[in-house]
Amino acid sequence: MQDFHEFIDAVLVDEKTIEGRVAEPGAHISRAYADKELLIVCLLRGGLTFTADLTRHLTIPLPWIACRYPGMVSGIMPLAEMSESTST
Repeated sequence: MQDFHEFIDAVLVDEKTIEGRVAEPGAHISRAYADKELLIVCLLRGGLTFTADLTRHLTIPLPWIACRYPGMVSGIMPLAEMSESTST
């Protein structure tokens, strides 16, 4: 993996701050869905890192699906692949 540190002038938001901000909706979702079923759907190519960070902060078991799509074609987003995983 390429090291991009040489291209970065300044860190605008540090890792600890981002983790704290992701933990807030994680705690809210856990409370709101404590007795309900929740399905997390992640669109790949950008969403996986956030989804992984968010689900680490959830205290409820949940299934989740990651979808990859080739791009927008005539306003329709076809699903090229779909895989399902269960997190407990």
